[in-house]
Amino acid sequence: MRTCADFVLLIAAEDRQGIVAAVASAIASQNCNITESAQFGDERSGRFFMRVAFATPRGMTTAQLTNSFAPVAGDFALDWQLHDVHRKVRAMVMVSQGGHCLNDLLYRTSAGRLAMEERDERNQMGGASVEIPPADFDWELDPRAYYGAGRGIMPAVKDQAEAARPAA
Repeated sequence: MRTCADFVLLIAAEDRQGIVAAVASAIASQNCNITESAQFGDERSGRFFMRVAFATPRGMTTAQLTNSFAPVAGDFALDWQLHDVHRKVRAMVMVSQGGHCLNDLLYRTSAGRLAMEERDERNQMGGASVEIPPADFDWELDPRAYYGAGRGIMPAVKDQAEAARPAA
């Protein structure tokens, strides 16, 4: 049985009995293996929140999972999102002087623990990816160079940006 998650299901709903059992049953009914599960009931608001990561049989699609989960979502009036963890997300990373934050993001990306992909700002070819744009660093060593990300330094100050833009 596979133990590495393929999908993450996020749920929010009015708190009521049976949600966890119904969600687990729906996932198990598709021959999936729950690898992580966390839930929280907010007594003050009466809302329930759940995050479930699970491995699927090879070839399982987002559409198949969505169709199989729809009845449970309807029965419990769930607000829900299903995320394919293998789909790399497009994001923009903006940092100022907190080098450790950028370093952490770059490390997690290079280690395969964060599904993001660096994309050169000059490359407009498609695909879900993350842009790690050049920025004005006050650090002695730009951590992007260590991880092979980014293409030079571009100050955040608008009037200096064009002059500092790397040559194509």
